[in-house]
Amino acid sequence: MTGMMRSIKMDWAEALHHLGGRLSTPETDEQARQMLDTALFQYPRTREGVPVYCTACRATHLAARRGTHGQEGTCALCGARGVQLDTGRGRSSRCAEELYTVYRKSAADPAVICGVTYWVMRDDSVPDPRSEAVRVQPVQVTVYAYGRGAARFARNVSWWFCGKGCTYHKWLRGGYALSDDFAWMTMVRPVGINTWTAWGCSRDEDWNSLAAAIRGTVFERAWSDDAYSGVGNTGTLLAMLARYPCCEYLAKLGLAGVIAQQADGRGEMDAGGYRAVNWRGRSLEAVLGMSRAELREAQRAGVRITGSWLLRHHILRKAGSKAPVSEMDALYANMPRLAHTLAEVALLAPITYLGNALGCLFCRLRGWS
Repeated sequence: MTGMMRSIKMDWAEALHHLGGRLSTPETDEQARQMLDTALFQYPRTREGVPVYCTACRATHLAARRGTHGQEGTCALCGARGVQLDTGRGRSSRCAEELYTVYRKSAADPAVICGVTYWVMRDDSVPDPRSEAVRVQPVQVTVYAYGRGAARFARNVSWWFCGKGCTYHKWLRGGYALSDDFAWMTMVRPVGINTWTAWGCSRDEDWNSLAAAIRGTVFERAWSDDAYSGVGNTGTLLAMLARYPCCEYLAKLGLAGVIAQQADGRGEMDAGGYRAVNWRGRSLEAVLGMSRAELREAQRAGVRITGSWLLRHHILRKAGSKAPVSEMDALYANMPRLAHTLAEVALLAPITYLGNALGCLFCRLRGWS
């Protein structure tokens, strides 16, 4: 389900209306700039000392000694730690970039929250880094409508970073397009040719803005800080909370970990026609495939209910097993794979038997046996 989740139908005008008509503000732009790795540029020594420009506070201070080129240092003004770089060497192919997501409440509907992803880029190869402006461009907008799902709009970027201050940077024509697939980071990474910087552009999210965005909304009822703090696919997680009402019920039952597994892509486990969770179910039995009494028994026994545990439970119950749920943790961990193998054997056995019988008949007709 994680990789096949689709965006709901929504046009760009509606999405922009939820954002109050503004993709960014001076505050969000400054937040995005601060997410870039800090660099401390060291200029030629003067009589007063070595001028050092910090990209975090964008100020210059004088240092008594020059730091080691390429090693980590500390800004004497703001305390930021970053790599020390001499302006006279080793910068011909340096470029810092980041993807940063900020969340906000909808300006039009209290049951909607929005996320805007910014692409931030700083060209460190220019002759004078103090004169280089950090580029901050919104490249993705996601609208999470509770009870409906999510819509993701993305814009492609094409650029070629040549280094030495020569940066070709062009936005493709056309606005934000609705993405069909809601897979993790779909179209978030700016596409194009960039031969110098690393392809692994890191991504960060403003968790403080997310907490403020869901506060007082219906999303808060399905939220769990403990279960969701380690989820890397936050966009998919929020889309699940918006699309499937059972997520709120599972969170209240203390089963938010199952939701987190699914959002991270580890919860969709199929074997022999079984599914761990029916996300469109309207009752506990329909969603989890177990009775309320079994759930209470498992919770009293301290069982950690996960997608794989639910899958083993379904296999056993369908096979007619009456084993108590408190003992299912001790069962063979690869039971889903075993069940799938047994299903294949059951399918191939008649074919194998028929093949052996035909082989024996052929040998007898030829007089070989």
